[in-house]
Amino acid sequence: MIGGRVRYLLVLLVICLIGCELPVDQVLELAELEVVNDLAYSIGCFYTWDTRIGGWSGNLVEGKAILPGESRIFELTPSLYQLKAVTIRDIYYHTADIPLEGYHWIVVEW
Repeated sequence: MIGGRVRYLLVLLVICLIGCELPVDQVLELAELEVVNDLAYSIGCFYTWDTRIGGWSGNLVEGKAILPGESRIFELTPSLYQLKAVTIRDIYYHTADIPLEGYHWIVVEW
């Protein structure tokens, strides 16, 4: 009798699992943002502001400046961003709608 109940519960469980959608972890796709330094000074700090979330990110260059003529690639969630590049002389702002295909910002003198 116990074997019949166990078999019944297993069949019921299989039916429930077939009819139910199990949650699947969503894979977050990232876009590449290439920042090109076309300035006479190094970019010592670089920040992003995701308009969906708000708040500036931490310094993304993490102590390794982007030298004049160099570029750096950052991975971001596709979204509308405010970008801020900081040199010892000036602060440069840019607004970019970064798609999954990627985006590049050439930071130039005003």
